[in-house]
Amino acid sequence: MANYKDIKGTTVPVKSGTLPTTYPQPEGELYYNSGNGDYQFLGTGTGTWASGGDLNTARYWNGGAGTQTAGLNYGGVDPSANTDINEEYNGTSWSEEGDLNNVHGYTNGGGTQTAAICVGGIQPGSPGYLALCETWNGSAWTEVADLASGTAGVNGAGTSASYIASGGFNPSYPSMDNVAVQSWDGSSWSEVAEMNTARGAGGGAGSSNTDVLIFAGSDTGGGGTLGNTEFWNGSSWTELGDCNTGGYLRAGFGSTTAAVATGGANPPTVNTELFDGSTWTEVANLTTSRRAGGSSSQPNSQSQGFLSGGHNGTAGVATTEEWTFTHSVKTVTTS
Repeated sequence: MANYKDIKGTTVPVKSGTLPTTYPQPEGELYYNSGNGDYQFLGTGTGTWASGGDLNTARYWNGGAGTQTAGLNYGGVDPSANTDINEEYNGTSWSEEGDLNNVHGYTNGGGTQTAAICVGGIQPGSPGYLALCETWNGSAWTEVADLASGTAGVNGAGTSASYIASGGFNPSYPSMDNVAVQSWDGSSWSEVAEMNTARGAGGGAGSSNTDVLIFAGSDTGGGGTLGNTEFWNGSSWTELGDCNTGGYLRAGFGSTTAAVATGGANPPTVNTELFDGSTWTEVANLTTSRRAGGSSSQPNSQSQGFLSGGHNGTAGVATTEEWTFTHSVKTVTTS
């Protein structure tokens, strides 16, 4: 005698009428394609790095912003002097556009190709450690309100209108790292709650001054291999799972629950890891080991990004690598 399952079949939950547009996603989830009536599910996900267009000027300790097809790379050291160079990326090649008003080596920032921020850094002479900040509108950089004090190697994430600058190295470097945190609202900086672990030169991801992830970095000034990860919700910091590979001068992009960490030191590494909101998982490595490169800062995607420039342990590099994460998609035959 046939049972109910044999007659009626088994109910399978369907996620939605369209496939997701950002990855990674849980593997094996079923989707109904409302356009053609197919049932599809996501198979194994794979992340890969591929060669992109080289910077016009090799440099390291530079800032980065934007996306894989509309990127920005600014400041840094070229090859041994701090620079004001600013380059834009169209997904194929870099072109030099309006330079920074000041040289910023060992800087940080974020935002988009048409609305970015450059925070702190180092320049020749006195005072050396910069409190200066500049914002980019797509055609020119403008000096805006200073940080409370000169800081290099800021750990930060966000946009040109909503940014968190945490920690970094002050003029007592390399003997002193700080935990001070400042929040940017588009016009001024305000001090907020300090991090749990003092550090500089860590990686960052996130979308605003109330949603930031800071990971890795150095607590010894001249190196260090911290893997500590902390999440900022706008009022306090929470420690989360450590990176598998600690180090300073790491690059990062994505969101606080779906971040990418790559490169870093010491020594320069090819390591790349994905964060799911609680733990890090090692994935495909960079082709070129490096630290102190400038990355994309798109806050909502682990799917695509880039890393440009950096230092391979011997010299600055012009290399750009592009990150892509995709799932295999399989169609279920129902007839």
